Amino acid sequence: MCEKNEAYVGRIGGEEFLIVLKDVPPAVAIVEANNLITMIAQQPFEVSADLSIHISVTVGISSYPHNGQTSSELLENLVIAKQQAKTKLSSYFHINNLK
Repeated sequence: MCEKNEAYVGRIGGEEFLIVLKDVPPAVAIVEANNLITMIAQQPFEVSADLSIHISVTVGISSYPHNGQTSSELLENLVIAKQQAKTKLSSYFHINNLK
């Protein structure tokens, strides 16, 4: 994931996580989101010795400065983007698609 750039990972709560990619344009963030979604979908989760399941990921994408000037604004738009992805049954949704 964006080996040349800095990435920060944090847990928002429950099963929600946040990845911050520093100095990465939205187009690259979309590619990285697709890579992450694909990697997770291809790797089964071992529940027990005889049971594995596949999990899916929904990603919302919000980028500075277009989607907010503060961390609160960016997070608010990120939540909206994630909800749009779930509503549209898509793996990811970029908040710019609402404009």
